[in-house]
Amino acid sequence: MPRKLKRQKPKKKFLNSIDHLEEELNRPIVGLRVLTGIILIAVLLIGSVWQKVNVTQLAQDIEKLEKEKLLIQEKNDNLKSKIFNLSDGKRVIKIAENQLNMVFPDSEVVPLVKKFQESDFDE
Repeated sequence: MPRKLKRQKPKKKFLNSIDHLEEELNRPIVGLRVLTGIILIAVLLIGSVWQKVNVTQLAQDIEKLEKEKLLIQEKNDNLKSKIFNLSDGKRVIKIAENQLNMVFPDSEVVPLVKKFQESDFDE
């Protein structure tokens, strides 16, 4: 009579463990989702910080360039005033007379002597 005892309990445990394993494999992995979420949040935060740093640096560059532009405009204005002062007609005449020994002619109109005939130009 001892032969009538069957070993069904171990089979059930084995089948139960297989069913349990299948359930575990079909269930989504929570840890992977959490890790993916953390990585995504980290990437977004790093991108945000990088963008703010970049904007701040660009604002500093703009301010520096505006200061440089003002200095160049001042130099340009100074050079224009020097050009205006140096090209004054009275100053040029004074330098021509004193340093270059030039004089004005007695009359404004200088007569031209006609050296060519009109027929010289007709060909």
